[in-house]
Amino acid sequence: IENLSKIAVEKEKQTTYNYDDSIFFSTSDKSQFIFLKDIVYIESNGDYSRIFMNNNKSWLIKNSIKSWNSILPSNHFIQIRRSIIINVNSIESMHKWFNYTNKIILKGKVEPFIMSQRYSRILKNIFNKKKDSFLEVPDSILE
Repeated sequence: IENLSKIAVEKEKQTTYNYDDSIFFSTSDKSQFIFLKDIVYIESNGDYSRIFMNNNKSWLIKNSIKSWNSILPSNHFIQIRRSIIINVNSIESMHKWFNYTNKIILKGKVEPFIMSQRYSRILKNIFNKKKDSFLEVPDSILE
């Protein structure tokens, strides 16, 4: 138990998590661990945010988008609008859209996400860097 307490304290000091890390959170009726890699996207709702998981579950927790941006690994999670952060590994395809924006289709989701111009440039830069890195980006995403 003492070792677990030390690990928990060290994780609290850590400013950014790794993609394979799990986080502990509480809702009004339960507390649990989730793996970051299982998050599909996060949607802001004021001071709260809803986490959407790859098993189609979601939770509303008290955490802002700004707070999520500070702890999520930036090479796997990107903000696409003021209110949405997505897991880039959940992207099925990305298409050029109206007025220099992009339409993003996430795996298992029917409704597309429209990415703003500003965030489209940031995502393109990330994908260009990832072409030569550990994460393979399918060519279909880079249309």
